[in-house]
Amino acid sequence: MHRAVVTIGVTLSLVIAFAAGRAVRPDSSSSRSVKGQLEGAILESTPIDIGSALPIQCDQIRVENFGAIGFPELSDLLRTSSAAQMRSITSRVNALSFTPQSRSAVINFYGVWAQVDLPAALKSLQEISDHRLRLSAVGVLLTAAPAEMGHVLQSISTLTKTERREIIPRALTEWSFCDPAAAAGFAENHPTDMTRSDYQVVLLNWASADLIAARNWFEQHEKPHATGALGLLRAWWQTDRQGAYEYLLQNAGSAEFAEAVEKQGYEVFHESPEDARMLVTRASGEAADQALNQIVGAVIGESAERSDIASLASWMITLPVERWSDHISPVLIAWSDQRKPELLTWIQSQEVPVRDVLLQQYCPMQEANAENFRLALTIHDQTQREQAVAAIMAQLAENPQEAPERVRELGLGSGSTSYLLHLLQKEDTKK
Repeated sequence: MHRAVVTIGVTLSLVIAFAAGRAVRPDSSSSRSVKGQLEGAILESTPIDIGSALPIQCDQIRVENFGAIGFPELSDLLRTSSAAQMRSITSRVNALSFTPQSRSAVINFYGVWAQVDLPAALKSLQEISDHRLRLSAVGVLLTAAPAEMGHVLQSISTLTKTERREIIPRALTEWSFCDPAAAAGFAENHPTDMTRSDYQVVLLNWASADLIAARNWFEQHEKPHATGALGLLRAWWQTDRQGAYEYLLQNAGSAEFAEAVEKQGYEVFHESPEDARMLVTRASGEAADQALNQIVGAVIGESAERSDIASLASWMITLPVERWSDHISPVLIAWSDQRKPELLTWIQSQEVPVRDVLLQQYCPMQEANAENFRLALTIHDQTQREQAVAAIMAQLAENPQEAPERVRELGLGSGSTSYLLHLLQKEDTKK
């Protein structure tokens, strides 16, 4: 057996202790003796002939302290140990119970072992008894041997589904930087372990390095592999925004691009409201709804400028009415909170069909007072007017029986009052 001499100081002294205070003395007279004493598990800095000491004292290695040993010492230990010694050491490491100390030991042990003998380290993974320590070992192998990511991930079948979900995103992120085609191939061959975000990460990193290759792979695959459209578009957007926009616009109606439309919608709007109008118009209903939610939320949340909110409202009504009608209420409220007279002037300046929809969305969000009722009563379309008025009247009184009296107290005039009382009776009949 190959033998090596390693100087063990305080670091390695934390790993080896002596039973009952006895020093370990190799049999060979030609070997240097091992000196030590059991005082807090600290040994003197003493040369140890590993080849002589370990066969005798292997069971006295404190594997739980492997986290405290340096790479040179631990790698020498692993390289010079016999097969029998490695089986003994590995079985004890793999049998450790989970503690912060044992986790550190497993991470260090497997991280060094991956550099010394990766196939053996991979084979040993499934023998780790504690699932948390096994997960830690898989994680460190991914970091220690990125070029062998595929071999490391072959061990995921030994992990639970929850553990695989923790490992795979991290692995694919690293792998897709160094070998994106291989990472994509792994994703393709393990569809049940993949999520939409996994494909997006692979395509994002791949497209950042080689857009054409990533796009070709994407276009050649059906769902679920095609769910990575957002990753592809985000990488493309950084280098060729016009090309990315045209590709997104071309595919806006496709279900695979729904999330890309939603997430990139604000980016498009920020740079070109006209391009965003075309994108939202072409997108499928749900994707368009989500994109508008993103745009409205971003503008209202990020801007305290009245002009930005007014511009957003003016942009929204250029869309088909079925696109914007259910999304414009928060925009109108935000504008009203800043400059209500200006908002009302803008609403009144719109053509009747648009103005009716705006008032139908705005009035129910305001207080149930005479001013708001008068505004709602200007809606020309009967159905929209009655819906808006009914929504306001629902706020008049907690007890529906008190609602008629509250209506009379508004002082709207006999014609308007009679109309509201009629609507109240109509609503009661529906109930």
